[in-house]
Amino acid sequence: MTGKSWIYKVFFLAQFGALGAFLNYFNLYLEQEIGLVGSEIGLLQLISLTFMVMINPVWGMVADRTGKYKFLLRVSILGAIFSTFMLFHVHTFALVVVMAILMECLRAGGNPLAEVITTNFCDKNSYDFSKIRVFGSIGWLVGGVVIGFLIDGMSLNVFGLDLNFDGMFSLGTAMIGMYLVLRLSAFALTFLMPKDEEKIIENPDTTLSTELAAETKPGIKALLVNKQFLFLLCFIAISGVVMDTANGYSGMHLVSTLGAQAGIVGTLMFASVFPEILFLPFGGMLVRKIGFKNVYYLALIAILVRLGIYSFTYSIPLFLVVSVVHVLGVIMHVSGNIAFLRKVVPANQIALAFTIMASVLALTRALLGYVFGIIYETSSFMVYRVAFVIVLFALIVLVRSKTFNGFDPTPDGAVVE
Repeated sequence: MTGKSWIYKVFFLAQFGALGAFLNYFNLYLEQEIGLVGSEIGLLQLISLTFMVMINPVWGMVADRTGKYKFLLRVSILGAIFSTFMLFHVHTFALVVVMAILMECLRAGGNPLAEVITTNFCDKNSYDFSKIRVFGSIGWLVGGVVIGFLIDGMSLNVFGLDLNFDGMFSLGTAMIGMYLVLRLSAFALTFLMPKDEEKIIENPDTTLSTELAAETKPGIKALLVNKQFLFLLCFIAISGVVMDTANGYSGMHLVSTLGAQAGIVGTLMFASVFPEILFLPFGGMLVRKIGFKNVYYLALIAILVRLGIYSFTYSIPLFLVVSVVHVLGVIMHVSGNIAFLRKVVPANQIALAFTIMASVLALTRALLGYVFGIIYETSSFMVYRVAFVIVLFALIVLVRSKTFNGFDPTPDGAVVE
């Protein structure tokens, strides 16, 4: 069955390629082609993501109760395609807000359901999820770099021959074109996924969540009294997502404050994501070797170094170089947060837990995005300084917490309690 892993790898390649082509340039698109200012962009994120937070758990509850994980994933992808296409055909702030709300609500279930389906496949076949998720990083990188090529062009020297390619498309045209092609590819791949991957409850995984499932009824009430799950949600809200939200303003910061060309966003993506391709497949092994808590320590310290340099440097090369530590934050989420969630949440509540986690990520991004948007209008450097303080608080919380202490896996993958 592990021979089917290529389907999930290509799916993540297309899914995250579409997101890389869209999300990394969206704020820049709103500023340069729609004419929004920082506070308007922040308000847009706050409103649209708040609606996403409200609708996200519904995707999870419906999936857990019906078992139609792949069907709902397809609905989410098609909804995202339609709403995003419409978003690029409106040009006033009010209409952009309306279409952004629709887009966020329809695409909300996509990534959580994809992660549920894929991690279930991995657990049943003893396959490391990080070896599949790394293809998402490759897609994210390719999507962003190709957009930079399409809008800025490229100059190459091959064996003494100068090759010059002019930018062929506007930013908006390049974004929507890449997004549609890759999203439709991801949709088609869902029909190749094994049918038995729907049976998450009937064929539970081999983690601690299997034992909990026999004693727990599905529903949101049980999750709201799960202390480990609640701590994870709170910790996520003050750690990696803070860096990701602040980084959403990096394209604007590089172009508007540091004077770079718009194509620098693709270069930033390469500096951030290429290390993921090299090291993310070893994320699971790193967690098994040094434990959850030590992985979180490494990630938070790396994020603080990155934010500290972002906060003061005017050097574009230094800004790009320090971005390579982004991989540790991704390992913290993929091999840390997701793996820990599957160990402390019953198997019959996995989809709901994933969508609630996605809601917390979205709500945090919405609130921080709004605050950072206001701060950005005063000083783009202050965005990173405020983020630094929040992540420093997360490190202090981690030092004092004992939540992860009883769940460190042994080298053979068993959970030690």
